[in-house]
Amino acid sequence: MKKFWFFAAAAACVALTCCDKNPGPDDGEFDVLSKISDPGFLAYCQEMMPEDGLVAGTSYSGSERTPMFRVSAWDTDGNGKLSLAEAAAVTHMNPRFPISEGGISSLSGIEYFTGLEFLCCHGLKLTTVDISKNTALTELHFRQCGLLGLDVSKNTALTELYLYDNDLRSLNVTNNTELIWLRCNDNQISSLDLSKNTALTRLYCWGNRLSSLDVTNNAELRYLDCGYNQLTSLDVSKNPELTSLLCYKNKINSLDLSENAVLNLLYCDDNQLTSLDISKNPNIGSCYFDGNPGDGATFPFMHSGEVSKSWEFYGKWTYNGATITVDWQQVD
Repeated sequence: MKKFWFFAAAAACVALTCCDKNPGPDDGEFDVLSKISDPGFLAYCQEMMPEDGLVAGTSYSGSERTPMFRVSAWDTDGNGKLSLAEAAAVTHMNPRFPISEGGISSLSGIEYFTGLEFLCCHGLKLTTVDISKNTALTELHFRQCGLLGLDVSKNTALTELYLYDNDLRSLNVTNNTELIWLRCNDNQISSLDLSKNTALTRLYCWGNRLSSLDVTNNAELRYLDCGYNQLTSLDVSKNPELTSLLCYKNKINSLDLSENAVLNLLYCDDNQLTSLDISKNPNIGSCYFDGNPGDGATFPFMHSGEVSKSWEFYGKWTYNGATITVDWQQVD
């Protein structure tokens, strides 16, 4: 009987010892790489482990530029594993660079990179991705990834969000009050609530299914491109800083620009406009307004100063078989 209890106790000790060899998240032996299932994403992470390198990043601040971010080796202790602390210290990630063979179709495991501030995933084969644990993100890029949806409600530090050329049906940015740059063009978004995004300065939402767009709470807005939608009206009276307005190829029937004194670029062609008044916009240089019906024969165009030679190029066009001629009207 004593022998039985001796062997039972020994077996229990062995079992406990074996269990101890399976590291948990708090164990020093835990390896984040073991939680990454996608071969392409794993290959990218492994490439970033051993040595310092450059991560190509795209950042925008007034003008488009492509800087390079120098990142340190992820495996700081050189043990060939990526601990929780090492993963949390990673701030910039761009799985396009270096290019991993076979592509990337899942970012499962990215939840361990809790310190990420910059994530760029252009051209990956992603339909969904969970970034709810990456709350330090300030700049996020998903272009041409095939995304059907993306939840950014937990990413409240975001200042720049680029989601163009996907298959998004909806986008909720009401929690992202720090946003200054939003690019969600070329999707299938039917509504966009920007009422909480009061810091927004640049908005690209063209090529969607928007039937309305309210930017009256976005007083800091400087650039707005909402072309190729289904808008019937657009109120920009609360956007005094607006310098560029592109609302081409919609169904807008009137456009009041009297409060946009610094406007210098206007594309309102191919709408339902009966006339256009830019007499309060002396800085407008580039202006496209053709393709509108006017009154069926003429298109009253109110302006101050001389008529730009570039405007004269669009002095006549055909609309539904009728010739529309611009009626230049100088307003003192």
